[in-house]
Amino acid sequence: MKGEKSDWIFYLKLSKKLTSHFYSLDKEFKNNGITLVPITLSELLSVTKGEGKFHVITCIRGFSEASYYTKKVKKIFSYLVRSGRLNLFVTSSFNFINETHLFGRTGHYFYYQLPLKIPHLCDTISKEIDRQDSGERRWPGTSKGLGATVR
Repeated sequence: MKGEKSDWIFYLKLSKKLTSHFYSLDKEFKNNGITLVPITLSELLSVTKGEGKFHVITCIRGFSEASYYTKKVKKIFSYLVRSGRLNLFVTSSFNFINETHLFGRTGHYFYYQLPLKIPHLCDTISKEIDRQDSGERRWPGTSKGLGATVR
């Protein structure tokens, strides 16, 4: 995805029905040229088996969604974020959902505390996705040190 602009983002559904929050986010993202695609956990797992990096937003707004997230989604996302196949954007008012201390240095996990204005959230996420797609955060040097060897 380096050099390509993402024109869609997955929105992980934590309940059976889409909420009005999804439609508000989708409307605001469309102003930035990005479409939200609702997806269930099982569909997301089948999509991420292929190659590539995916952007996923999940909004945890209630106790039932928080319970579902911690029981079913958390371990799977942990693996996908650490492997670098998933850029995860989590919005929640529950502090126990925040895993920045585990994944903050990977550059693939972003947590936003609710309440937050939707235009600000969408602009922040759009800018981060643009930054990642352009490769701006890449280290230009080698991955291994090529210093002098000690004899």
